[in-house]
Amino acid sequence: MGKIVMPKNSALLNELEAVLKIYYEETDWISNDVYKERLKNIIGADQYSSSYTKKAQIPVYFGFVEWETPNNKQSRKRITSSGVKFYEAICNENADEKLNILMEAMETVIFGRNNCGVGDSDSDVEIPPLFIRAALDLDYLTYNEFAYLVWSIADKNEYYESAVLSIKKMRVLNNFTLPSEAGNYADAKSIMALLRWGFLQETESTSRNMKMTVSNRAMELFGERLYDLKIYNTEKHFNPNQIIATTTEYNNVIGENLLIYGVPGCGKSHYIKDHYSLTEGNSERVVFHPDYTYSDFVGQILPKVHAKGEEKLDEKMLSYDFIAGPFTRLLAKCEESDEMHYLVIEEINRGNAPAIFGEIFQLLDRTDSGESEYGVSNEDISTEVYGDRMQQVKIPKNLTVLATMNTADQNVFTLDTAFKRRWKMKAIRNNFDDIKHKNQCTTTLCGTSLEWGEFAKAINAKIIQSAQENLGSEDKRLGIYFLKDTEMDSHEIFSEKVLMYLWNDVFKLDTAQVFKDTYRTLEDILDDFAKEDIRFKVFSSELGFEGYIVNATEGDTDGE
Repeated sequence: MGKIVMPKNSALLNELEAVLKIYYEETDWISNDVYKERLKNIIGADQYSSSYTKKAQIPVYFGFVEWETPNNKQSRKRITSSGVKFYEAICNENADEKLNILMEAMETVIFGRNNCGVGDSDSDVEIPPLFIRAALDLDYLTYNEFAYLVWSIADKNEYYESAVLSIKKMRVLNNFTLPSEAGNYADAKSIMALLRWGFLQETESTSRNMKMTVSNRAMELFGERLYDLKIYNTEKHFNPNQIIATTTEYNNVIGENLLIYGVPGCGKSHYIKDHYSLTEGNSERVVFHPDYTYSDFVGQILPKVHAKGEEKLDEKMLSYDFIAGPFTRLLAKCEESDEMHYLVIEEINRGNAPAIFGEIFQLLDRTDSGESEYGVSNEDISTEVYGDRMQQVKIPKNLTVLATMNTADQNVFTLDTAFKRRWKMKAIRNNFDDIKHKNQCTTTLCGTSLEWGEFAKAINAKIIQSAQENLGSEDKRLGIYFLKDTEMDSHEIFSEKVLMYLWNDVFKLDTAQVFKDTYRTLEDILDDFAKEDIRFKVFSSELGFEGYIVNATEGDTDGE
């Protein structure tokens, strides 16, 4: 994830407003010396000389002030168009306008890298959006919990979902401990600024354990936009019309390695389909499984019998030729065309990924231009792709590698940290409010009026409750696409896919959490669920499904 650096200087409102005032009144570039003298006149001259320069960190960080010369701390600076609007909103006491400008900043500004507010930062992680996302997912967040979250993602290369689950578990056990190496992330001045600007609000305070969440007004104004904030800058779309303090323009068309993860059926493959233009000519799709090998993926040498006269041979002859796999075939296509190409790896953790990649694993390290930072020697691939067996193999900048992973299947083959750190991560939210078949008539289950979204939400809530109480796994939740539209009305399909999954996989150790405790076997449940007058009565009364029975006038559509 790279090195994370956060602003360490003032988040005091009077000092932030003084910095904006100076640049607002000048409108054009101001030398650092002139700026410092003016700031001393406003806030006093009793501080270290260097501290006055640093007080511009937060305004620069949020894109309100820009540098003329990146990486030069003495550079001239000026206010940006968003900075003008923000300072005018402050002067006019327009709280909603301030929130709107901050929201736009969090959607467009690149915080993790190329941000002159923290010139040494070089990370995919976006600190302010990360805090907001976690505060929403956890109901609130403290500074120390946030420090733990940043440390887990940035230093330990954990998934966001995994780090959040760890915080939940520590809350349940009441044993939260902040590792000493994570302490540096607890001083989050940018989060203090958001709190003081009204984007966040305090829910409860005890020293460093202040509990913060998104303010009520921000929730009213932005709603779902908050849940769409990108916690990795690799997912952001740069707006060239907005002035942002960056050393280089962010380019989101460079090839990357993106690992898309979530619960089974949450829509990972749908995400790829909706966000990338895949065709037969520009893509290869593979599925990893326990028997899938390096030879299947990269290529292998196989015997070939040549007929008489073929390739200038006078009689049948046996030769051994390199047969390219999907990875090598796609590299060759990238050489032929500059357009973006896509390698899609479904279920990456269901195969032994490090063994399947072999030495190709080294190529996943990429430069800022998208090309492999290091090449590897492989005469077969080099001959096939470049026509030169001595040329080193590299992943080009016009190749994007997309992989999907069910978080519930992480125990099949574990992806080690060295492998995961070479990927950018994208979590797919299991949001039933977004699916097209949520409340349509085709989503009612098994001839009843019970809707798929209502059913799955209730079951998932029980799964989350069980995970918190027994330190189980919330990754066992039902995904929004666990059932297809065409499968909703069949009690046989529902039984074999959903009931069996809940009985055998999710609540195996305590089936009474969702089913009536009178059932001792799955067969008994399947038999009763097949009866029109019982159906969802097999579930625990606590879930509230008992009132949903088959409509007597319509009957079951299973043909019984």
